[in-house]
Amino acid sequence: MYFEKASRFSPLKDLVETTWQSQIKAEDSAMVMPDGTSDIIIKATSSSANIFLCGVMTKSAHFQYHENRNYFGIRFKPGFSSLFFKYGDIRNQLVQLDENFQKKNQIEDLMQAPIENHSQIEALIFEQLMKKIDLTEFKEKIKIISEYSKVQYGEVNAFANGLNISRRQFSANFKKYFGYDPRYYSKIKKFNAFLKRVSNHRNISLSEIAIDCGFYDQSDLGHTIKEISGLTPKDIVSQVYNTNI
Repeated sequence: MYFEKASRFSPLKDLVETTWQSQIKAEDSAMVMPDGTSDIIIKATSSSANIFLCGVMTKSAHFQYHENRNYFGIRFKPGFSSLFFKYGDIRNQLVQLDENFQKKNQIEDLMQAPIENHSQIEALIFEQLMKKIDLTEFKEKIKIISEYSKVQYGEVNAFANGLNISRRQFSANFKKYFGYDPRYYSKIKKFNAFLKRVSNHRNISLSEIAIDCGFYDQSDLGHTIKEISGLTPKDIVSQVYNTNI
């Protein structure tokens, strides 16, 4: 079982793509695709719970589970987890956060019934995140990251000039906030558009999808999808959505 729910806590709701829950049974399996985001993830079993920061994924991952688990996640929009965490390059890694959360035991108790306690769990996480935040600096960084997120690859020079900084400085800042460079950001946006497109319109040709999602052509789509996920577009559709294209 998996479901998503919009965050209701201001001002963080503007920084969060979604909150989510997943109930896993032993022998379940799951494939997770890169999407350019970072998550706070709580993993709970019948006896304990742990809190992690999941860095940006730049490759697909397949998981096989051997015990029942409940997961609770807060998925930040690209770039915004950097407002709270300064861990450097943690792509494709999990960083344990248990020591950062003073009310970890309370969160662990609530995770025994995560669906009923969804709002309380979310509130405790956000309470901890905001404890050491300087609101003036926080709001300024939100503006900066929001501005950086508008860049299109191929327009980096113009964008950097508009901010009165060099291309090198812009790229360095971008990677600091997002965890990857503007080129990858452009590709991951088109990859996400592809996933959304095929999930909503499965009986459509790859050439149509390529144009709709901003790729040059079907060949460009295939190359980009393979680079990001390790799978072909047809593989993704058949494995993830269990259908043909």
